[in-house]
Amino acid sequence: MKSKIIQELVEAKAAKGESAAKIFEDLMGQVSKRTIERSLQSLRQHPSLFMTRLPGRPRSTRTPAVVKKIQKMAASKARQGMRRIAKAFQIHRFSVQTNFKKRSWIVPIYI
Repeated sequence: MKSKIIQELVEAKAAKGESAAKIFEDLMGQVSKRTIERSLQSLRQHPSLFMTRLPGRPRSTRTPAVVKKIQKMAASKARQGMRRIAKAFQIHRFSVQTNFKKRSWIVPIYI
């Protein structure tokens, strides 16, 4: 949905028992009828429209703490493969590769 206000409005109208067509008319086309129908279907399965977890990759893979650990590991051992570092931290090797590319003073064995 476009905004939190519209989400709250759809939730409130759904709680009153209004249909998707009625909600669509009340919103005057700001959100498509199909989107409202999906929202109502989601409300039947879950108590709220608001996402508790963001979609996409986990945000924990590029936190400052992980970056420092990778830097420390790369600095302590002169020859260390990216796959091995990624396996040690249980993150994807592209996250490790990005950290290496951002810090040009770290030279990996291979990319």
